[in-house]
Amino acid sequence: MSVKNRAPFSAAAPRLATPLMAMLAALSLPVSGQTMTLEEMQSQLQAMQVKMQEMQAMQVKMAQMQKELDVLRARDAERQAGLASQPIAANDASLEKGSASSAPAKEPGADVAALTEPDTDAILSNMPIAGLGRGEQLNDPDFKKSVPLFGSDYRFSIGGYAKTDLIFDFDGSADPYQFLSVGIPVNGSPQGGSYSKLHIRESRTNLEIRNINSPYKIDKFFMEFDFFDGTDSTNFRLRHAYMQFGQLLAGRTWSIITELRALPLLMDFAAGDAILGGRSEQIKWDGDKLFGAVDWAVGLEAYDDTRILTPDSLDGRGLARADAPRLSGGLSYPWDHGVVSVGAALNEVRFDGANGVDDESELGWTSVIGSRVYLDQDNQHFLGFNAGYTHGTVADIIAFANAGTPNAALGEDGKLDLAEGWNANIGLHLKLPGKFSTNLHYAYTRLEEIPDLFQPDEMAETWAAHANLIYDVDPRFRVGMEYMWGEKKTVAGNDGDASRLQFSTFYYY
Repeated sequence: MSVKNRAPFSAAAPRLATPLMAMLAALSLPVSGQTMTLEEMQSQLQAMQVKMQEMQAMQVKMAQMQKELDVLRARDAERQAGLASQPIAANDASLEKGSASSAPAKEPGADVAALTEPDTDAILSNMPIAGLGRGEQLNDPDFKKSVPLFGSDYRFSIGGYAKTDLIFDFDGSADPYQFLSVGIPVNGSPQGGSYSKLHIRESRTNLEIRNINSPYKIDKFFMEFDFFDGTDSTNFRLRHAYMQFGQLLAGRTWSIITELRALPLLMDFAAGDAILGGRSEQIKWDGDKLFGAVDWAVGLEAYDDTRILTPDSLDGRGLARADAPRLSGGLSYPWDHGVVSVGAALNEVRFDGANGVDDESELGWTSVIGSRVYLDQDNQHFLGFNAGYTHGTVADIIAFANAGTPNAALGEDGKLDLAEGWNANIGLHLKLPGKFSTNLHYAYTRLEEIPDLFQPDEMAETWAAHANLIYDVDPRFRVGMEYMWGEKKTVAGNDGDASRLQFSTFYYY
């Protein structure tokens, strides 16, 4: 509702106040022929002074109300001008976050919010700011860069980063987009020679929606995509999609046994090739702190229960499947200068036989420990460590997951032979003078127990090292250079090494 123009009454206030005070003075004079005592005159004089003070206070309040109305008129005029000059659109380009052509917008209603007189609420209740509604808060310090869904308790935010990678591979690694251990060529394998690759696949976008008036500490939905969908495709790939309602989480996100805080910032997308866990569909419960300091979580998670290798000699291959999701849990102890965590998972490794082959079932398990320890009082430099062991669940190690390594094999006697493996990695992040930083990382992965049925070219052991230098142009834009090299050994004993150089740009929004 627009504010109609009216003649300012603050200017007329002095003209009205002077005659009014004169009339009061005249009325207060004694009538002709009357005499007044000294006490009566003093009493009337005091009464006149009180009335004059009330008139002055009224004049100040009238001037304040005039200022408030001026603010509302200016706001209404700006809104009317905006509506007249712009077409009505659901996605106005001038409101896009991160637009290079848009200056920082002044928060609507900021001037009105600065008014502190009690009558302000009364004025606003009669003349609300059109388009904003009553009581809508545009900024939320607890949910930065978010926008209200007007008329509801929800706010949303869009974020992520745009990343461009220029890669120079020196040894013909199989994957041109990430330095996967399984892609390192070994003796006897085809050598493709050196090549370069320019791509944007790691660029990602996320959407977060929160209920800001929920009685629960967390009440939100989160979704994130990137472009790593296959080798020769740039389609969207779902990374995360989950909701959190209080202590309950349901959807797809990082497994409970994954400890990402052990990793420094690496530009190669396969930086987590030696970590344990990964993303999975899950139903998780985050418990209250134990002893006032220890975080804990437990949940049911999906996992790949089909990774059982069967021999061709057995008639009827049957099916590899489990009766239930895996059970995962973890403990985490954070303090001012670091965190240490442990986790474990249990699941069934099961094979349903056919045509005379008996059913087989074994218990698979995974254990992991991880940490990040800051090396200074300001928490600028840190050392990260992560290690895990798997029994019948080697696909939990991401290097083996990317290689398609089976968790077990069905022997000629129809019995399950579980593969075992372990991994460890250590990383260092250092904040250098100026806007520079560097990150160093080393990861090692190995199959400890190898079933007889595994193929000779199956990856059995690998390591990879990364070193980079990053320059933060500003908080939204950074550039960097990273060198990586690694080695792979197969079940048959063949080995090989490879290296590459990568230049990257990050633009955060």
